[in-house]
Amino acid sequence: MELRQYIRIILSGWWIILPITMLSFVTAMFFSYSQTPIYEATSSYITQLDSSVASPSNVIYGLDTLTGRERIFVTFCNVMTSEAVRNEAFRIMNIDPAQVPDLASYNTTCNVLPSSNVIVLYTTGPSQTLITRMNEAIGLAGTEVANQVYGTFKLVVLDPTKITPDQISPVHSRNGILGLALGLVASVTMAILMDYLRSPLEKIEAQAVRDGLLNVYNDRFFKRRLDEEIRRARARQRPLSIAYSKLMPTEDFALLPEDIQESMKRLAAQFLESQLGESDLLAYNRKIDTFQFLLPESSNSEARETMVKIHQEIAIRSFRFNEYIANFELDTGIVESSGENLTIERITDKVMQAIARAQQMAKSNIVYLRDAPNPFVMEGEESEPEFTEVPVPRKEFFITPENQATPQENFILDNEAGAETDMLVDPDAFEKVFGKPKE
Repeated sequence: MELRQYIRIILSGWWIILPITMLSFVTAMFFSYSQTPIYEATSSYITQLDSSVASPSNVIYGLDTLTGRERIFVTFCNVMTSEAVRNEAFRIMNIDPAQVPDLASYNTTCNVLPSSNVIVLYTTGPSQTLITRMNEAIGLAGTEVANQVYGTFKLVVLDPTKITPDQISPVHSRNGILGLALGLVASVTMAILMDYLRSPLEKIEAQAVRDGLLNVYNDRFFKRRLDEEIRRARARQRPLSIAYSKLMPTEDFALLPEDIQESMKRLAAQFLESQLGESDLLAYNRKIDTFQFLLPESSNSEARETMVKIHQEIAIRSFRFNEYIANFELDTGIVESSGENLTIERITDKVMQAIARAQQMAKSNIVYLRDAPNPFVMEGEESEPEFTEVPVPRKEFFITPENQATPQENFILDNEAGAETDMLVDPDAFEKVFGKPKE
C-alpha cells in the first residue's frame, strides 16, 4: 500500500484514532500514579589485602589474584544477596520479617564495577527508612561472612549507604509516552483493519452512481456531471440550467408503511426521469431529500418549459403499488447561468435560494432565478436576487377513445370541489362531473 493511502486512512479514521490514543494515555497515567513508589539505597565496598600478608611473594600473589580473579568478587556479591545474610540483617535491625508489610517489595542486588575491585550493593523498596537500614545491615552482615570465607582479602566499606531522593519507579513520563505509543499503534492498526474489512457492499455503494433505493443517479454523480457540463458550457459560451425539486406527497402518505413509501417514491422518481430528454439528467440528494435536474444547453425559457411540463404531468398522475395509491406535487427552483458566473458553487447556491423561495409560497410552485449580472448595479455592490414565479397552468385531461384509461394507467382527476375520482374505478366519472367531452 502506498504511503498516501495510509495517510488517507489515518485522516479519515481520526474519530477512532484520537479517542483510543487518549484513552490509552489516560489509562497509562492512571496506572502509573496508582502504583506504590519504589526508592533505592546504595553502598559500595572494596577488597584489599589483609595486613597479615607480610612477605613480598605473598603480596605479589595476592595482588595477582585480585587483578585476575573476578569470581572472588562475584562470590562476595552472592554472599551479600544470600538469604542467610538477609536474615542476619533483620536480626541486627531487631525486626521480625513476618511483620514487615509488602516484604516481597524489598529487594537486594549486587554488582561488580567493571575492571575494578569494587562491588555496589543496591536495596530497593517502598519505605525509604527501611531500605536505608536494610542496606546498612546487609552490608555489615555480608562483609562479616565474606571476610570469614576469604581471610586474606578483606571486604571493607568504600562509600556508606545513601538514598536517592526521587523514586526510581514508576517513571511517569516514560509510562505516559509508552501509553501514547501503544494507543497510537493500536488505533492506527484498527483503522487500517476497518478500512480493509469493510464489506464489499459498502465499497460498491461508495463507488455507485445511482441511489440504492430510488434507482436514479445520486448526488455524487450529479456533481461530477455538473462540473463537466459547466466546463463545456463555459468553453462553448452556452447556457446551463439546473433545477432542484422537493417531492411533496398527499397528507395520507405518512400513514403508509415505510417500505411502501419508498416504493411510491421510486415510482415517482422513475416517472420524473422519463419526462427528461436524452441529454438531461435526474439525480437524488438523500441528505437534503431533493431531486436534482441537470439541463445542459437549456436557456431559461427551455428550462421553464421542461419543469412546467413535469409539474403538470405529475399533478394528474397517481402512483399505485399493490393495493396502495399515492399522489405527489413538486416545489421547484430553477437557475440558468452562463459566462464567468457559471461555477459549481455559485449555481448550486443560487438554486438552493430559488427552491427555498418556492417552498415559502403555495404548493406546487416554480421559482426561477436568473444568475446574470444586473447592468443597473454599481461595480462592487451586490444586487438582490430577482426571483420570478413561473405559473403552472392546470392541464386539462379529456378522456377520448384514443386516450381511454387502461388497467395499467393510473390517472386521478381532482375537480374544483375537491372530490377525487379514480378513472380506473369509474370510467364515466368525467362525464358525471363535467358532462360529455367537447367534439
